[in-house]
Amino acid sequence: MKITVYKYLSIIIVLFSTSCSQKFNVKSENYLLYKQTIKGNKSVDNDELLSLLPQKPNKLFIFTFRSSLARYFYGEKRFKEQLENKYFETKIENTKAKFVKNTDNLDVTSQKYIRIKSRFDTRIEKYQNRLTNGNWYMQNFGEPPSYFSQIDAEKNVEKIKAYLFKKGYFNAKSSFEIDTSNKEKVTVNYYIEENKPYLISKITLETTENSIDSLLAIHKSESLLKVNEQYDADNIDNENLRIEKLAKDNGFYFFDKSMIRYSVKFLFNEQENGVAITQKILSDKKQMPYQIGKVQFIDDESLNIQEKVVSTDSIATNGIDFLFIGKKFSTKYLTRKIFLRPGEAFSLNKQISTQRALQNLDQFKFTNPSFDTSNNKLNIKILAIPLEKYQFSGEGGGNVNLSLLGPFFDVSLKVRNIFNHLESLENNIRVGFEGQNAFVNGSDRRRALELGYNTAINIP
Repeated sequence: MKITVYKYLSIIIVLFSTSCSQKFNVKSENYLLYKQTIKGNKSVDNDELLSLLPQKPNKLFIFTFRSSLARYFYGEKRFKEQLENKYFETKIENTKAKFVKNTDNLDVTSQKYIRIKSRFDTRIEKYQNRLTNGNWYMQNFGEPPSYFSQIDAEKNVEKIKAYLFKKGYFNAKSSFEIDTSNKEKVTVNYYIEENKPYLISKITLETTENSIDSLLAIHKSESLLKVNEQYDADNIDNENLRIEKLAKDNGFYFFDKSMIRYSVKFLFNEQENGVAITQKILSDKKQMPYQIGKVQFIDDESLNIQEKVVSTDSIATNGIDFLFIGKKFSTKYLTRKIFLRPGEAFSLNKQISTQRALQNLDQFKFTNPSFDTSNNKLNIKILAIPLEKYQFSGEGGGNVNLSLLGPFFDVSLKVRNIFNHLESLENNIRVGFEGQNAFVNGSDRRRALELGYNTAINIP
């Protein structure tokens, strides 16, 4: 026990001592990236712009101290010695030789050979990783140095310009300066001149489909593109998603956001600069609102078991055709979970809600809808694979109290669709022992028996 304590104590001392050295062995031709700042921006948030910079300074500990970097350089000293002595190459060669020796008389297709090969491949991969990325100490306790790069800084300037352009600052400017007053460390200052943003002056919709035109006109107030608001490319992407969802919730089953095209024209005048946005929806033969034709729900137990299921039952309820192959469920309760109805316009939202509601019943492995179009109607077929009626599970473990081991066992049984109304009955039994002090003499210990039984019925 004392040896273990000393072992962990020595590790802590080594970590602390290597962390307390601020003198880094930095390459003479490189500068550490000490800090990055954004200056000059007035409207765009600093955090948004800093997130564009992939290079990050090494982590600080207690404001100014980079302990993880110090530990990395400490481990690098040992790593350089290992490279000079070809430590990792030797380990790899010895491991390969040992593998050949252990599998000399084994068939390469045997399970034993495959198991041994997997174990030795893992070892070799570990040494190759250390050879490439540094030893165990460097990878687990250190952080590689983040060096300043002129090329990276120039790329960051272009990234900032592109981001500002995307946000409507078409005349924005960006540059950078470096501060090397701190020896071996660089502070990079990015300077931004946003200039005046462009506003949306005009929005025009072009489409040959009157039904889409009417639908968008009804929901025009929900548009994310508004006149006199600042141009933002993200709003165009989000508007595409909004139109696609709106169309699919109103019968346009085949509508896709790729059918929407945009053109942006710059408008210049003496008072302010603006943009005119033209929103064009491409014509497509399938671009029409579909009404739901037939809705069929198929519960096929034959796909779940080996034996052939003979019993089938077909029932129509509230416009939905139910086909039960094997197991049967209440159509009255199933119709409450199916929100798609014949004669109504197709709705993607109702389709998703139907799948979610059926899965939440905990009666089916999956419920997959399929669609086909005929006579300008959308026919829907929902294939469901039922779960097993009885589900048994068990769990065992132990806990220690008063130096006494107390084993416990949990057993549960779930019975699905017990009354054929999509309900489920759950039973749970727990048996366990727990160490306790005796009442008569507190110094005596004994195991107390714990018994528990719970039952619950879940009704949808």
